Amino acid sequence: MKNKTRLLLLMSGLLVFALACGLSKATPPPDTEATVAAAIAETQAAAPTDTPVPVPPTATPVPPTATSAPPTPEPTASPRAKPTATPVVDQLPAQTGLTTYIDAGGLFKIDLPTDWNIEPDTASVLAFSPDSNASVAVLGLSGSGILNDEKLQTHGQDFIDRFFKDDDVTINDSWLEDDGSFGYDFTVASADGGKMEGLLYVEQRGLDVFHLVLLAQADQWSAYEPLLNDILTSYRVTPDETDAFLSDPLALTPFTDAGGLFSIDLPADWSMDTATGVVAAVAEDGVTSIFVSAFPIDWNLEDVGAEAYAGQFLQDFYKEVGYTINGVEPQSDGSYGIDFSLDDNTEGYLYLEQRDAYLYLLIFQAVYRDWFGMVETFNNVTDTYQPTPSQAAAPAATPDTSRPTQSGAADISPDWFPPAGQASIVLVNDAGADLVFTMDNQEHKLVSGTKKVVFYNPGTYTYTASDPRYDSLNSECSIEPDAIYYWRTDDSSWGSCYKIWPE
Repeated sequence: MKNKTRLLLLMSGLLVFALACGLSKATPPPDTEATVAAAIAETQAAAPTDTPVPVPPTATPVPPTATSAPPTPEPTASPRAKPTATPVVDQLPAQTGLTTYIDAGGLFKIDLPTDWNIEPDTASVLAFSPDSNASVAVLGLSGSGILNDEKLQTHGQDFIDRFFKDDDVTINDSWLEDDGSFGYDFTVASADGGKMEGLLYVEQRGLDVFHLVLLAQADQWSAYEPLLNDILTSYRVTPDETDAFLSDPLALTPFTDAGGLFSIDLPADWSMDTATGVVAAVAEDGVTSIFVSAFPIDWNLEDVGAEAYAGQFLQDFYKEVGYTINGVEPQSDGSYGIDFSLDDNTEGYLYLEQRDAYLYLLIFQAVYRDWFGMVETFNNVTDTYQPTPSQAAAPAATPDTSRPTQSGAADISPDWFPPAGQASIVLVNDAGADLVFTMDNQEHKLVSGTKKVVFYNPGTYTYTASDPRYDSLNSECSIEPDAIYYWRTDDSSWGSCYKIWPE
């Protein structure tokens, strides 16, 4: 019974995986349609635990944009025999026949046994036998462009590997069908000793990618095989309807940073939060979003390294969500494109560049399934993006750079001046160990022998300074608008927060 339950869990999870565009961390309980539906709804509504801050680019986003789709032949997947263990069941109970299931959006149709349990959803359906020993799933995902044979084959392998990542999966064979789809014969061996046999068919019709999964207990595959072949041969994708699965690019409206640091067009109906040097545009789902941030720096990005900085940024930005950098692509304008994924099934792309003494960041993010449907909009937004550091409002035409009288402070650097209405804090670590300065739930890591300039709105804040060699310091910093503050520590004493400009 354990293996039967696991099969149902896997196929239920597979449906959730497709709907959420990645692997769900929680596995829904078996045998109840309500819990599967609840798991699907919960996964679709999942969002990162931290609302990101912002980031920028000037190149073309990674996912390619297709302008047209080639003719799409009707799928003609061929039944394929699989090697199996000696079956425990030689014959299935008498079937009550097949009935045609048609996707509500008209994307596909397939014949399913009338006595099987069926779980329909948008562009997908899960069906499993009464004894839970066999399952069938159809999963449709929106696409961003036309995949060649190599990319489509890799997509199918990745689909299998990602879902069964906690099990021992063997892809026994893969082949190209006459209609351009790919078939995969695979075996799953779980840690509890269970074993399942499966077939996956992956095909692209229009700009959408469809997946048909057939799965059964290994010792009963031969008994289910004739029925699964009948189901397979009935499966048809209806490409004329697939355009309804994609969304048109969104209407954009111009946005100009209040400090003159950048301009960009953003989706007109998204909510926006702004501050000088920052804008966050978020869709109604709370996950799909665009963030831009520009701030002064007193170091060079080339010295730090784009990938190293991006890794630290993503770690700080998505504090409680794991991330993976999939690739770094230098752009022709000197910026860097960083393709990344989050463990909560969110995909993202970060553009990172230095312009004069400013660092610019641009982030696009969306749930994996929605990412490809958003690519054209993201590309359009990128085309409008213009960093303009030369137009930034100068903190002062001739800043007062006289040396502060406070001990330990250095001459004021032009990049210490805050955006209008804000205050800056120059954090200096002259101690012999790295430390962390935390204020207003923002964590700033200070490497020994370095300084960092941070910006805050006026107010009184509680901060914590942590050095692994000593007890942490908890104190307060009251800051006024249009002012520069200084905080320095060394091995002899903790620092304090005090104003150094204007005097």
